[in-house]
Amino acid sequence: WVPVGYGHALDAGLMGDALPREIPLGAWEIDLFVAAPEHRGKGVGARALEQIRDEVFGTTLALAVCVFVAVGNEKAVRAYEKAG
Repeated sequence: WVPVGYGHALDAGLMGDALPREIPLGAWEIDLFVAAPEHRGKGVGARALEQIRDEVFGTTLALAVCVFVAVGNEKAVRAYEKAG
């Protein structure tokens, strides 16, 4: 087991008025950063997203998960789209 990055999940409702109206209350925001370049492009991020998602749905009353990513971060956008 080798740490390769950072991931988190938090109740998106904590964003208060900054939460986009399209995001339902009960959604959790997830985020991930694969810091180790040698692990990028090998499915590590997709697997980590699956684990974070499963942890959220397995331990909270979350209705959905969502991500907030800068449109200009094309690699992240593609990774999140691929993950579904």
